[in-house]
Amino acid sequence: MAINNIQSGVNNTQVTSKQQIDQQGRPAQTQTGMAPPRQDAVSLTPQAQQLSQLQRRAEGDSGVDEAKVARIKQALASGDYAIDAERLAARIATFEADMFGRGGVER
Repeated sequence: MAINNIQSGVNNTQVTSKQQIDQQGRPAQTQTGMAPPRQDAVSLTPQAQQLSQLQRRAEGDSGVDEAKVARIKQALASGDYAIDAERLAARIATFEADMFGRGGVER
């Protein structure tokens, strides 16, 4: 039948295409048995290199000033740390105003 001949032609084309690609998805090797050498290359812009360096530095830093924390702990333990309640309240109000977008608080 003519239908069988058409299908067998399609199957032969598919087999030929599959033969051109090996089992790992790479193009088949040339007749010499060696795959063509790859010519891939990557270059990073100076900005990308700087960003990568900053990222590595940030990963190694906790962001906490350990010396300042130690000084405040020592001052609290010895009773030498004085808290100005009015100044603290004003800063909290300013922070909240900035955070929630409410005006009316002077800095």
